[in-house]
Amino acid sequence: IIMKTCLRFWSILLLTFFVLSCNRPNDGMVRGRKAIAALMDSAECTMDDNPAYADSLMRSIDPRSIITKKQRARYALLYTATEYKNDQTFTSDSLIMEAVRYYSIRNNIDYRFLSYYYLGCVYLVMNQLTDASIAYSQAELLVDKIDNYYWKGLLYTHLGIIYNQFCFYSRALEYFCLSYKYYMSTEKNLHKYHSLRWIAQTEINLENYHEADSVAQLVQDWAYENNDLSLYKTAINT
Repeated sequence: IIMKTCLRFWSILLLTFFVLSCNRPNDGMVRGRKAIAALMDSAECTMDDNPAYADSLMRSIDPRSIITKKQRARYALLYTATEYKNDQTFTSDSLIMEAVRYYSIRNNIDYRFLSYYYLGCVYLVMNQLTDASIAYSQAELLVDKIDNYYWKGLLYTHLGIIYNQFCFYSRALEYFCLSYKYYMSTEKNLHKYHSLRWIAQTEINLENYHEADSVAQLVQDWAYENNDLSLYKTAINT
């Protein structure tokens, strides 16, 4: 009797395992809290230097398998960030708003800053400039509480772009100068010279043509030395 009971137990266990294995999707998507966390760690570490790879990592996650609010918020933030860095089009703010709502009442200041920043980026892509400026302004309230100079440079660059669009050129120039200042404290040479390119363009808008020519020449020289044809053409046309 004991032998029959044991056999019945193992038969049921094996049958259950077989059924679960058959029902598990075999679509290459990543599931499971620890696996997803590891993947997001990798995406976050590589998104600045290799955004295409980071985006592929985030796209391999099955969002339906994320069950905690904390991990869902991080997924929403990192997915939006990698999509933006890969020039993807946005038609809704619904995903990034999950991150904004979560981090706005949490003590993670870095993620709160980034959630507002990427909310602004989404609105900028959607050409909702007023909404973008409000989101960036919320991020600016936190700028003194973060230590990452690269993030500060990104924020001030985008605030400059917004104010240029609104034709507030003097304010835009202030922001572009701040972005250049913070990029100078990083190793982001391309970002530094893009800030200078924006400064030159804004000086033209302010009809300060001599200053614009001097700054544009710096950009042209660096772009030529580094074989950056796109930036060189932009500086030439400034």
